[in-house]
Amino acid sequence: EQMAEMIKISLGAALPRTPACQMTVAGKNAHTGAPCEIVLTSEEVFAVLNGPVETILQGVRLMLERLSPETAADLCATGITLTGGGSLLRDLDARFQQELGIPIFRAENPLESVALGLGYLLEEPLWLEHFRCEDEDAEWMNEVEPIYGTAR
Repeated sequence: EQMAEMIKISLGAALPRTPACQMTVAGKNAHTGAPCEIVLTSEEVFAVLNGPVETILQGVRLMLERLSPETAADLCATGITLTGGGSLLRDLDARFQQELGIPIFRAENPLESVALGLGYLLEEPLWLEHFRCEDEDAEWMNEVEPIYGTAR
């Protein structure tokens, strides 16, 4: 798990990296169990990460299509703020902005922002009611086809 995180941080990106880079990864052979080293490239890691990024984009596009014209105008003016650990993926903000055509920002403290936001909602019951989602609001999740990349 630590090695996967190190690979994601070192080689991972939501857009192809230029120039491409690589790193040597130590592990064990899945067939023999013997220790081994392989060289992973940023292209290989992009191929694996691209599917999940596309799936997220597909869900965001569906949600954007369902916005009222007023809310869509507000969103175009203010943009979207990415939060959570996934927002730290290199170039995720640039990829979203490129594909969605609206301003995209990364939260100042993305790892803490989700917990802080939930804390604010719990402190302000009116906010909680305002942002509450109905079951039918989540129907878009049934329309998203997971897209998974495969390593070459």
